[in-house]
Amino acid sequence: WAAHSSQYNDSTWSALQLEGPPRVYPQYGDIHGAWAPRSSNGCDEFVEVEYEEGVFVTAMEVYETYHPGAVSKILAKDGNGKWQVVWSGPTQQPNLPRESRIFYPDVNCLDFPCRIFRIELDTRQSSSWSEIDCVKLIGYREAKFGTTSEFGDLLTQPHPLLVDCLAVMFGLEQILFQRAAWKIPCEEDVAR
Repeated sequence: WAAHSSQYNDSTWSALQLEGPPRVYPQYGDIHGAWAPRSSNGCDEFVEVEYEEGVFVTAMEVYETYHPGAVSKILAKDGNGKWQVVWSGPTQQPNLPRESRIFYPDVNCLDFPCRIFRIELDTRQSSSWSEIDCVKLIGYREAKFGTTSEFGDLLTQPHPLLVDCLAVMFGLEQILFQRAAWKIPCEEDVAR
């Protein structure tokens, strides 16, 4: 399933082309198998993708195969049907070379499992169609807080990705820890 602002046609460049693994990447060009919006440039476009199950997102990969760099925002739909920002930034066109790329946005860690995402494009600086081959979602099926898991023993070996997520979730500018154990700052530590 994929909703969209527009699509070039109902088959070879439709939003349904985003389903599954890459069909075009690593090739570059206006090639059947990637989603392309109806207009070649000059407007805002979006495509929504839905996955079979929700995950706690740790990373995303956007496979851009023609005129990359138009992605301006990525949103996730929460349990109440509201969009939450996963990533937002300036477009990178026309500063990128004309070649396929995998865009790795620095995603915000959200405290709910996500399965519906909206990829927004700003094509005003594009010289032609900005095409996306697929969107790879990376994350965990269950929250990994307070258990021994793929993150390691959270009390003795916190994973750097978990530290980043916690900092984002709780608005902390810095989480202090030692390699062997969490170091919880107290007033005495801060005063030193």
